[in-house]
Amino acid sequence: YSDIASSLVRPFSFIVGKSQNGVVTECLEDVPHFMIAGSTGGGKSVSFKSLLIGLLETSTRLQVYLFDFKKVEMNDFKGLQNVLIVNEEFEAQLILEKLEKEMERRYDYLEKKGFKSIDPDRDKMDRIVIGIDECTDLTGRVSKSNPSYVIVEKARNSLDNLARKARASGIHLVFATQKIDSDSLD
Repeated sequence: YSDIASSLVRPFSFIVGKSQNGVVTECLEDVPHFMIAGSTGGGKSVSFKSLLIGLLETSTRLQVYLFDFKKVEMNDFKGLQNVLIVNEEFEAQLILEKLEKEMERRYDYLEKKGFKSIDPDRDKMDRIVIGIDECTDLTGRVSKSNPSYVIVEKARNSLDNLARKARASGIHLVFATQKIDSDSLD
């Protein structure tokens, strides 16, 4: 990572990887939501952490909410002032509802000011990244008999709303999952 970190020249950018043409970077302004998928042991967590490190290193106005239901993958980010790690579905659902309200507040602000999107420097508002490791825990289908059904459904509704509308408000989603199909992510 340190050998190619100098490729991060824009705020809110991160390293995607290396290709035959050199280092590939992206920026939240260009790729507002991101998904990392692959089999167990395929490097999802490494890619996810690399993305987060890039964002944290290049961004002064950033808040990160990490949902880690295994409770161990995101421990590297514990104690960082602008990172909150969430380990329980109920807490995740409450945070997602809070972030939905924040999105609406930001859209009210944009409407009032006549702007089309949040500019962190101009508007003095942090970009927000919601990172969900093993996102299937919140996006997968849950039977109505499951005790977590109501919580997961509320979280799914908030995630759906954020995925559709949050980009211009400066809120971005990063999902990591082992597989992508209609049962894990509709």
